[in-house]
Amino acid sequence: MEIIKFVFSGEIEQPTLKIWRTAMPIGTNCKGGLMMAELNAGDDNAATYREDLARSNLNLKPILKENGFDILDAQFWFRAVQDEHREDDGIHWNALSHS
Repeated sequence: MEIIKFVFSGEIEQPTLKIWRTAMPIGTNCKGGLMMAELNAGDDNAATYREDLARSNLNLKPILKENGFDILDAQFWFRAVQDEHREDDGIHWNALSHS
């Protein structure tokens, strides 16, 4: 948290390229890990969680722009390859998607 406070404080020396990568989308069958039991696959709340993640990415954009960040929208770019590069848990992505 201290790093985030420092980055947004404006104390970084110029010129500095600040890039924020948004969260990658999660699958409809997300399960395990940090997911609460009621958000696991097959439950109506899973769709709500997916929408909340996308909305959070969208809500961050004006804040990031105001603070001089360039945004790499992973939510947008990875929607098209969700079936090819997603791990079986519906949350994580394979090594190829991170290279």
